[in-house]
Amino acid sequence: MPKVTVLMAVFNAEKYLREAVESILNQTFIDFEFLIVYDKSQDETLEILLSYSDQRLRIIENEEKLGFVKSLNKGLSLARGEFIARMDADDISHPERLAIQIDYFEKCPWIDFVCSWYDVMDEAGNIVDYIPDVTSSDEIYYTLNFRNCIAHGSVMFREKIIDVIGNYDENCASEDYHLWHRISKSYIIHKIDQPLYIWRTHETSICSVNSRKLREASYQIFLANLIDLLGRDVEDKLTRLMWDNFCNTHYTDLNDYSGYELITTAEIIRELNAEIVDAAPAGLNKRSINELGDEKYVRYLIIVGRKIGILKMFELINEIGENTLYKAVIIRKLAGNLMRNKIKGKNY
Repeated sequence: MPKVTVLMAVFNAEKYLREAVESILNQTFIDFEFLIVYDKSQDETLEILLSYSDQRLRIIENEEKLGFVKSLNKGLSLARGEFIARMDADDISHPERLAIQIDYFEKCPWIDFVCSWYDVMDEAGNIVDYIPDVTSSDEIYYTLNFRNCIAHGSVMFREKIIDVIGNYDENCASEDYHLWHRISKSYIIHKIDQPLYIWRTHETSICSVNSRKLREASYQIFLANLIDLLGRDVEDKLTRLMWDNFCNTHYTDLNDYSGYELITTAEIIRELNAEIVDAAPAGLNKRSINELGDEKYVRYLIIVGRKIGILKMFELINEIGENTLYKAVIIRKLAGNLMRNKIKGKNY
């Protein structure tokens, strides 16, 4: 049996397929099967796949069109490797990706899931950026409570995780985030701090075509998690504001919120952070996770202060049931921010 199953689902993928396939076939680590689930394309995808004679390739043809997520789940059920590595048909894996990830598992046999930083390339294959995002296991666990911070194609995990956690959710547009979030509740996720994967950005990618759908799916994952942790429903208007703050997007217009709603949101953020810390799996540093939560909480109050004005913010801080130390930290940061923006000629 192969050590690793590299899993890829393909549909109408001819444009970048050869680059993706050859980036796996040319890996320095060779003990793998490349399991490709072909999903009834209308282009030359199948012909390209059949042009390769490498014995490590396993091409599974769907009898009818299943869609991307169902094809991935079919691949998971057919995988023979001890480890599963994901790969997408428009991306590229660095030549030593599998070797580095397997070496990580062998040096740390107690771990079950690794991912990595990744480069970003344009349609022509030019590297235009790289994304380290959050790296520590504590940060990954905390961040997955409200957004995805793991590149789908960068992951490798022990196959046995799927037996415990289950497959990709076929009803969720953000199937990868949904799975990582579920895994993070029971397993520690590690991220290798170097780019091992190259993600291609182009107009026809799933992320580009379905950006709004993916964003809403991510919000629904956050909302379900919030309800599960708090044990109750929270008004959608407030959860949208919290999610906006946690994701650092700032789409929400704070002028639509009353002082009471802003205070209530602050209190819920504090409560949610406490529950996230309590739910952390064994082996993570709860003190570190608590500090990450405190940073988000203080940041929320600073953003609110910028929007509604420093004097009104001081009034709100006094109404929040918080200890004197936190109030002093918040006021100091707000005052410093106010002075910096006055020097720049801005008024908040």
